[in-house]
Amino acid sequence: MKRQFIYVIAGNGGQDAHDWARMLLHMMIRYADRNGAITHVSYMDRSEGLRIKTAMIEVVGEVSFAWEIGVHRLNRISPFDAESRRATSFAAVTTSESQEPKWGTQIRSYVLNESGGFVTDHRTEKRTANIYQVLEGQLDAVGVA
Repeated sequence: MKRQFIYVIAGNGGQDAHDWARMLLHMMIRYADRNGAITHVSYMDRSEGLRIKTAMIEVVGEVSFAWEIGVHRLNRISPFDAESRRATSFAAVTTSESQEPKWGTQIRSYVLNESGGFVTDHRTEKRTANIYQVLEGQLDAVGVA
């Protein structure tokens, strides 16, 4: 069985970035679960509430996260802004198979808006309106699986 570690690191964006890192961690765990892997949260540095600054999960199973390495950008109406302004947040994903987060390499954009939103993978140039399915780990919607 393959064993690897996945790291999710909040970037710029304060509370929104920490919340985005939490959402990405959830997506990675769901993707691993959907592909028959076993996951264990090995480390988590939390900010306020359920938001996270950094997290590491151990994944055991025949699943690859190579397509997830890089910067993930989220654009949405901030749930933390009293004036409901749009915010852009960043989080990086790296694995034990890679050297370090590639902050200069944006791999995917996620846009949440009133009508739902969309996800664009900048490597495959695939775009889907099924943003909530992607956030639940169905990464084949953006050409990963």
